[in-house]
Amino acid sequence: MKWATGILAIIFATTFSWNTSSSLSESRIDNLTQLGWYLFFDSDLSGSGKISCSTCHNPKLAFTDGYRQSFNAYGEKVLHNSPSLLNVADNATFNWSDHHIKSLRQQLHGPMGSELPGEMEFDKYSIEIPDWSNIPECDKIELIESALVNYISQLNRRSSTFDKLEMNEKQSEGFRIFNEVGCDNCHGGIDFDEPLKSEYIGQYRIPTLRNVTVTYPYLHDGSEVKVADAIKRHTRISDQNISKIIVFLDCLTDTSYGNLKYFYDPFNAKNEI
Repeated sequence: MKWATGILAIIFATTFSWNTSSSLSESRIDNLTQLGWYLFFDSDLSGSGKISCSTCHNPKLAFTDGYRQSFNAYGEKVLHNSPSLLNVADNATFNWSDHHIKSLRQQLHGPMGSELPGEMEFDKYSIEIPDWSNIPECDKIELIESALVNYISQLNRRSSTFDKLEMNEKQSEGFRIFNEVGCDNCHGGIDFDEPLKSEYIGQYRIPTLRNVTVTYPYLHDGSEVKVADAIKRHTRISDQNISKIIVFLDCLTDTSYGNLKYFYDPFNAKNEI
């Protein structure tokens, strides 16, 4: 793996007590989060050694990848478009098409495993961590999953124009129309991904609208490239009102994490500790 000696000293400064009957404790969260940061950007975590979690969830694209359908470790298309991971810790569900996946740890089993078509196709036997040979097999997986969950759960930023209550008149008008025509029936809640009633829950998970104007293409299969066309798929309103809604949606864009190093590749020279 791409580990530097100094980083290893920091991450493994804490003595880990391996116990298969209990979860990793809160006291290890800082070390785990840092380990998760490195694992998230490390291509050695994939079966081919060519992609990392950040390949499909690129921080420069608000943790999406810009493809209609993402590609797995061997260059094959997977079933769905990659959703953003920003603020994902508060999701009610975590999978595009399986509403039973209600935790981030559960969701990790899909990309990390070898379900067809495989994604990361993670090989637990190829990962090299100091004293790895002394760690029980089940605890290796627990360590990796816990580290990634700790890291991903902290990718939270809600500092958009909307959050700061700084919308101008046109943005406020767009927000009014957004609610008036019923967009909030499906896109409610703090991250605009919660349906108001269970009857609005469809076959696919409702995606967040945060950063929506910069996370194209849209829908589970990436079949729409423009925000306006995605809106037209779900409601019949005038082009003028669609344009006004888009003005509002644009104020949900949040680039405030842009200068925070833990949101970016630790193997980049600028981010080395």
